[in-house]
This record gives sequence, C-alpha cells and structure tokens, in this order.
Amino acid sequence: MSPRRKLLLGVLAALIAIVLLDKLVLTGQANAANGDGTSPQEIYRARAALLDRQRALIDQRDEWQLANSRALEEWEALAEKLIVAQSVEIAEGELRERLVTIAMEMGLPRPDARALTPIVPDEASPIRVIRYNLLLSTENWESAFALIDRIETDPSTIANITEVMLDGPGLPQFETELTISLTVQAIALVESQRGRDAS
Repeated sequence: MSPRRKLLLGVLAALIAIVLLDKLVLTGQANAANGDGTSPQEIYRARAALLDRQRALIDQRDEWQLANSRALEEWEALAEKLIVAQSVEIAEGELRERLVTIAMEMGLPRPDARALTPIVPDEASPIRVIRYNLLLSTENWESAFALIDRIETDPSTIANITEVMLDGPGLPQFETELTISLTVQAIALVESQRGRDAS
C-alpha cells in the first residue's frame, strides 16, 4: 500500500471518529435538553445531589435523635393523662369515677353524673372527647367553687369545664345549699380489640 493511500485511510478514520464523537455529544445534549435524565451529565448531577442530601441527613443525625427522644418523652407524659379504654362506655365510666373521686376528696357529697354525647373529631381516629354533667348540692361553697379549678388542673386527666350553672342565694353568708352543675369534657383514646390485635 502506497504512503499516499495510507495517509488517506488515516484521514478517513479520523473523520469517522470525529463524526461518531460529535453524534455522541449531540445525543447527550439532546437527552439533557429533553430532561429524560439519561445523559451522563444529568445522572452525575442527580447522584451528586442525592449524596449531598444523604450527607446532610447524616450530619443532622444527632438533632433528629434528640427531636425523636423529646417527642417520645412528651407523648409519654401526655399518654398518662389520656383515658385509654376499649370502648367509649368504659372511658366514660373511668372519667366519671375520676370526677366523683375528686369531688369526694374535697369533702363534697357524691355528685350525680350523667354522660353526654361524645364528640368525634374524626371517625378514622381513636380520639374521642367524652363529656359528663356533674350535679351536686352543698353548703360548702368554697369547696364547690374550688372543684372547678381542681378538675381543670388535675394532673391525671386532660379535662376542662365548658359550662357552669349555679343555683343558690347571691350571698355566701346565708346558711343554705348551693347547687352546682358542671359540664366536663376530657380526651379519651379508644383502643378497639381489633386495633390492638392488628398492632
């Protein structure tokens, strides 16, 4: 083969290589322009961004662990104040006993307690707001008024009084009975047997 022919073949091979390289670059740019994520540049950038996010999460591990432990502590403190029962009726009975115990510990007579229709914030949620109406008559006015504050600050229950009705003379100096009616509501967590079996 003559030197001239060898030179022409070399030039031809170089031209073919340039054309192929150009096609590969154009294909990669077209893929990047289309945004299909298949270009080497896009794949590299996506992997680099993922690696950055992973590193950021690893760097924040201590913060996440601290936040998690705080959330667990707060939940445990809250859970102790929830009325946890297998049904609304059982939860209502427990609330009634807590309210009656509080009243009697304060030297008041055992109140009449009547359950009211519970509030259901969300059917899918096990949380229920159970409500009771307490009715009692006493000559111990101070304890009757203190009962309102005692129920709302009771450390064992998340409860509040939504309605107060008083019936009696306007002056506590008179020796007469005061009738007090309180509507109390508390948060209950109703755990059905089916839900407990699933867990």
